[in-house]
Amino acid sequence: MHTNKKSSLDILINDFGCDPIENKVNRLAEKIKVSVNKMTLVKYLSNMLPLIYQSINNLDKPNHNFQNDELLYKSFNDASSELNSFIKKNKRFSFLIKLLVPFFATFYYFEEKQKGLTEGCVSLNNPKKNTIYYYDKPQDYILSHENIHILQQYHPNACNVYKELKIDFENMVNNSKLPSNSKTYLKYILKQVEFEARLHELIVWSFKQNNKLPESLNEVVEEISYKVIGTDNRKETAENYYDDDLKYISHIFLEYEMSQLFIFKIIPLLYSNLVMYYGDDNLSDNIKSEVFKLKFDFTN
Repeated sequence: MHTNKKSSLDILINDFGCDPIENKVNRLAEKIKVSVNKMTLVKYLSNMLPLIYQSINNLDKPNHNFQNDELLYKSFNDASSELNSFIKKNKRFSFLIKLLVPFFATFYYFEEKQKGLTEGCVSLNNPKKNTIYYYDKPQDYILSHENIHILQQYHPNACNVYKELKIDFENMVNNSKLPSNSKTYLKYILKQVEFEARLHELIVWSFKQNNKLPESLNEVVEEISYKVIGTDNRKETAENYYDDDLKYISHIFLEYEMSQLFIFKIIPLLYSNLVMYYGDDNLSDNIKSEVFKLKFDFTN
């Protein structure tokens, strides 16, 4: 297996074009070593099969938490649901179905590999092993996104934004006017770990436009928040792979008339977490302090 090792900081520097945090030494991102491996069928099955069996062996419990298992989410979310439904209706064939799961998984592997060759790689991040997998080529946006997931694992004290602001995003999505077939994906990308990883892409673009990170709440609002909700037409020039996801996320808060909360608190707090991952604790603390000093009504 082809393996390439680098530090988490190396990936950040590749994202930004330089180190976004000047004059910082002894940083955690520099110490975290990341392996970048090509996904093989054996590795795919060893990661997927235990989780599939866990899902179909616990039919009355929620599916596996796809927190960082993006490859699993994309490949098996629908398949696991279909298997569960079929097993419930045909319990006498459940043993046979379980025997056939590796064949289904192998089919999905080659299907996803083909997508990787034509549409871009699909990745699996195993944060406990600091390993990023890819199919064809380790594209920059894959490494960038998964590196944020790795950094998240090393910062358990990062601000839990939804908890801090008492937001139940799953309930918001469930009760929204969105088509039911779109709600599962929206709940997935609204998870804080996924939201942050997508927001990182926009912060990188902003840095390249301004040659610096936003250093105050006002700058975060102007350079990041307004671009997420699409009110700044400069956003159209951004080369952001997750641009559509960010717009999709903003729509749910606009539907609930929570745009001010989204602009002045949610995005800045997520930003404060990300700059902490980059290695600037002081900037992170300053942004959080400014956010928590805001007192005006955020209901519209």
